[in-house]
Amino acid sequence: MKKLLVLVVAALAVLNMNAKKPMNFYLIGDETMAELTQPEEVTPESAMGWGQHLNLLLPGGSSVENHAIEEGSSRKYLEDGKWTDVLARIERGSTILIQLGQYEYGDDELGYVSTIEQFEDNLLQMIQESKKKGAKVVLLTPMAKNVFRDSLLIPRHGGYSEAVRRVAKHAHLPLIDVDQMTTDLFIEKGEEETKSYFAEGEGVRLSANGSKEIAEMIVNEGKAKKIKGF
Repeated sequence: MKKLLVLVVAALAVLNMNAKKPMNFYLIGDETMAELTQPEEVTPESAMGWGQHLNLLLPGGSSVENHAIEEGSSRKYLEDGKWTDVLARIERGSTILIQLGQYEYGDDELGYVSTIEQFEDNLLQMIQESKKKGAKVVLLTPMAKNVFRDSLLIPRHGGYSEAVRRVAKHAHLPLIDVDQMTTDLFIEKGEEETKSYFAEGEGVRLSANGSKEIAEMIVNEGKAKKIKGF
């Protein structure tokens, strides 16, 4: 009887060791990740960020705080105080997913664009401050845009996706290359089918179904790379 009890306890211990531990996730990014429409208000025309589906795809007990914002850039987070607000909430042992790069370039009407060097410095600041809080950081490249010309997908992020890859390598951080993943996906699907991943007439904001599929791709990539929490 004692031997049986010992075996049962040992088996339970092994199961407990192999069980995925619930994690706290904090999301930093733009509207491709943000909470745009509440679930009860979703219609076929709604735009949603992939971060809205994350809590449904992670191990039970994991929590997700989505702090992604529309037109989110590293400079906007740092200069508007949003990053300071998020940093104050972060708990030791949490995971921060940072997906920036979409709004680091282009028109500077709001004054939030950055050179590639400034963008890298901003990311490194966020990483350093996260580590001081005892949090883990996962970097994600920005998502490909729905921009086709003559039926060919046009890359839009220039050196900014490469900057994220470079910072991840320099800081020895996990990287989920969403730009490459979605570029490959949209090329495979073609111009007409790619439209279904985006809200009507949109080049950036995702449809409800598109955001769900992108979230699944990201979680599967996290699992494949054995990133803790996925």
